[in-house]
Amino acid sequence: MYFLYRLSLLIKNELRDYRKTFCRLYHLNYCRIKF
Repeated sequence: MYFLYRLSLLIKNELRDYRKTFCRLYHLNYCRIKF
């Protein structure tokens, strides 16, 4: 159970970082609204 919990947190963090990087790379104005 603990492992799954940690894994889900890790995935959430990865997704958040990916979104930030995506926004930074493409400089999309709607990123602030969407994410």
